[in-house]
Amino acid sequence: MLKKGNILCLLLLLMVFFHAKAQEKTDLVSFNNKILEVRIIAKSGTDSLSITKENSLTPILGSWTRSDLYDVFKPIIPLSAGKKYLIFRNGINTDSIFLKRKKQAPPTVLAFYPSTDTVPENLLKCYIRFSKPMRDHNIYEFFTVTDSNGKVVKDVFLPLQPALWNQDQTVLTLWIDPGRVKRDLIRNRNLGTPLKAGKTYQIRISSEWQALNGEKLSYDFRKSFYISARDEKIPDSSQWQIKPPNSNTSKSLTVIFPENMDYRTTLEGIKIYKGDQLISGKPSLRSQERQWVFIPDSEWQTGNYVIKIEPTIEDHAGNNLLRPFDNDLSAKPDNSSNPLKIRFSVRQ
Repeated sequence: MLKKGNILCLLLLLMVFFHAKAQEKTDLVSFNNKILEVRIIAKSGTDSLSITKENSLTPILGSWTRSDLYDVFKPIIPLSAGKKYLIFRNGINTDSIFLKRKKQAPPTVLAFYPSTDTVPENLLKCYIRFSKPMRDHNIYEFFTVTDSNGKVVKDVFLPLQPALWNQDQTVLTLWIDPGRVKRDLIRNRNLGTPLKAGKTYQIRISSEWQALNGEKLSYDFRKSFYISARDEKIPDSSQWQIKPPNSNTSKSLTVIFPENMDYRTTLEGIKIYKGDQLISGKPSLRSQERQWVFIPDSEWQTGNYVIKIEPTIEDHAGNNLLRPFDNDLSAKPDNSSNPLKIRFSVRQ
């Protein structure tokens, strides 16, 4: 049996515990299902505070700072939503922390280039833009190409290792096997061109593909193409049309192409200058990659401008401004009829 003195001590400890717990107040600073800071209403400047995982006595590593209002804890590794954590003040559990996990949309395919439904038989590259960074492990097993009869077409893509991603792993460059596209190479002679003119094909991306956070694509993505004749001509920049904006506006400048162009090289390969000054702004491709649209960061000023064009800009068949893709690489490039600078004026 408990003695009277022991009972009093036990009651006193319980009163201290419940009093502390009732007085504890916390605020959480969170982002993207992670707790970045725990802010506890300050009490005594001599109190010792710690935070542990539920069912653990080991304090979580981090830094404590103190102000007139808060004791602030910044964990070295952000705390996770959906997990319970315990606050200890002077060795007594005074409160718990729980951030409800916010449901996030699964990754999706935002865009597939070429966006047109008709491409040449010697199509060279495709680009896929995802809503979230994707995993780069055995990615080619998630692609299936079928013909109009549902028959699987093999060895269409060049299985590069590692694959070609942008910096944040949201845009993938997918090469049609150049050894089969370029005529008279061994793979072309043995296997032929992957995509045959006059036929329709479908590319399927499996929903089993996971983002870096482990989430799977929200659905199978499908893109169908009709295959036209080979394109052996280099793009002709002398035929590009320019629609300049008016001065003292931030309206877009538009460059119109007579054919569909490659997504990445065209998006990145055109710059606008006024004298020696590069005009900053945001380019985009529209109308199935037949328009390059540029919105400046500041208003256009009256005067003369120059569009500078990288000669490596390509069309869908990989033909750039210097030579066709299927040309002899040892042949001297010729851009005598292909201007790499286009001048235009902005007027009021």
